[in-house]
Amino acid sequence: MIGVIESGNSGNVHRALHSIGCDSETWTGTQDALVLPGVGHYGAFMRSIDRRAVRAWIDGGGKTLAICVGMQALYQWSEEDCTPGLGLLKGMCYRLEGRVPRVGWFPVDGTYYYFTHSFSAGADMVRYKNTLGVQFHPEKSGRAGMKLLAEWARD
Repeated sequence: MIGVIESGNSGNVHRALHSIGCDSETWTGTQDALVLPGVGHYGAFMRSIDRRAVRAWIDGGGKTLAICVGMQALYQWSEEDCTPGLGLLKGMCYRLEGRVPRVGWFPVDGTYYYFTHSFSAGADMVRYKNTLGVQFHPEKSGRAGMKLLAEWARD
């Protein structure tokens, strides 16, 4: 069973997980894995989660997928809001320069995924312990996104 934080894009994440044959429910800390969904304001997202429980889960090696603002939450801060992040990764998320927001299909390691964001820590994909963080939206990225979700869920 995969637990999903109920925030932002959680409905689409549940649907995507179900489409690849995974059961999901609201995260309680008792599931086999955790998804921090994307879409939303950094500060509102951080204030909506139990930071202590999420950090303990991730630091304890709990399997986690952090999407978009969920990935940004892994860092110490975001320029979008003065609310502290989880602080698992050093650094800060900054407003993107130029064309904001960044919306569309962009390559990551040769595979195209769908992005929609205005802030970034400068990486499109990060790993921390048993956590995969992605700035893009696998749940909105067609076959490539479903493949990534299935591989993450299987590992």
